[in-house]
Amino acid sequence: MKHRLLAIALMLAALTAASAEPPGAFEVSYAAGTRDSSGHFMGGTEIRNLVASGGRLFAANGYWNDTHGLAPSPGPQILVLDAAGRPWRVDHDFDERMPAGRPRHIVISAFNEVVFRTDRHGAALPRPVSRLLASTWDVTGRRMVFARDSETAQWSGSFIAQTPPMPRFLPQIRSFGFHRDRVSGADMAFAGDTMGIFTGVYDPAVPGRIGWDTTPELATTGLGADAFPGLSRGLRISSFAEAGGRLFAAIGQQIWVRQDGPAPRWQHIYTNPSPHFSETGLRGLTAVSEPGKAEFLLAAIEGNGARIVRINPGTGAETLDLD
Repeated sequence: MKHRLLAIALMLAALTAASAEPPGAFEVSYAAGTRDSSGHFMGGTEIRNLVASGGRLFAANGYWNDTHGLAPSPGPQILVLDAAGRPWRVDHDFDERMPAGRPRHIVISAFNEVVFRTDRHGAALPRPVSRLLASTWDVTGRRMVFARDSETAQWSGSFIAQTPPMPRFLPQIRSFGFHRDRVSGADMAFAGDTMGIFTGVYDPAVPGRIGWDTTPELATTGLGADAFPGLSRGLRISSFAEAGGRLFAAIGQQIWVRQDGPAPRWQHIYTNPSPHFSETGLRGLTAVSEPGKAEFLLAAIEGNGARIVRINPGTGAETLDLD
């Protein structure tokens, strides 16, 4: 199989006024298979995430379905664009190897930024603490949250969980969320893992300054969230969204909402009434506000019953947006 090269097209709005291109034009910003100014190979079969942070644009790639040996394969990478019109460069390689030389990490499965302004008790921090969070498909079934220090640009890892890989499925952290508990005032990071939802709070005493609880706040076992066609092989918590000051999570074909407080709990509010076959279920959970109307949740349903639906965050009622 030929090494597959993909490119991402990004709109560089800051450049349009100074270029001959018409407003709104796109140009190729990154093409896999090149090297940065330090000679590091920049590859990937796909760009999986884009995150803007500190005036830079970061991209997370992966090597899913790559054929090893036909091109350099450093492991999934975080790439960074320092400014519009500048070349991309490698910020970090997840290049750990197994004893036989096989890459341990296949793709970056989740990537996002969190900014802590309060500690675990809700007390204000002297200044905001920003972290980029990443996790990977690890062939051993280990799940780590890797955090980038915005001041030092160094990455550190925190262990979350480990379970054996399943046939054609790797247990995985698939999403990150962020939310301020409305009762305690604590800023909290959330990792959506196959086993459940894990939480992290600001802790200056640990690497990465985020202390992660290795017991899930919501465990997926017993929820029934995997009892849908296509999900029995492995469950993904695909996305988080905030609406009306509450945190929502898409878990397979369901949506759950967090009830904040000293003993937080998660409440089921929605189940896809027409799931058909899907290996993920709901994707891209997003809060949307229309002028003059109430806020709602928007979700895409992956699979052979694909739809885009609006969901009332208060009642869980579904409205079809696009079939």
